[in-house]
Amino acid sequence: MLAGTSSSNQSQLDSLVNNLLKQTFCELVMTLKSASVSDFIPLLEKHLKSGWTHALNEELKLQKGMNSSHSERRAFCFVRHGDADYLPVFLWLVTKEPQKLYVSTIFSNTKSQLSYAEYNQILEHFYVHVVQNAAAEVNSQIELKLGHVL
Repeated sequence: MLAGTSSSNQSQLDSLVNNLLKQTFCELVMTLKSASVSDFIPLLEKHLKSGWTHALNEELKLQKGMNSSHSERRAFCFVRHGDADYLPVFLWLVTKEPQKLYVSTIFSNTKSQLSYAEYNQILEHFYVHVVQNAAAEVNSQIELKLGHVL
């Protein structure tokens, strides 16, 4: 009986988590222990696959529009191409501290607003297909969690 109850509770918990993922934006934070941000970005580039590219041209556009008071913060843009109706999407990483990056926003040029599920699916795809492999090379801590986007 306990085994059945445990399975039932796990099923309810899984259902709750799935519903929360549909109603809450997840966040992705990368704490770099043995690499600088400048060293980590090329590792992300090295592991780009599944439709992801590094959009240097978008970064240059942003840098031209920024004033010098924001010079300590750096931003990096990655784009995912594909055939879903909201693709391509732009995912921006921003330095939070000298050794910390976070996803500040994800947006689509073809859809006015991404749903929670779409946003989280894109974030998870970037995490699984790009970030995990790069982080493994430098033994860095990566958090993908429920929460409000900063």
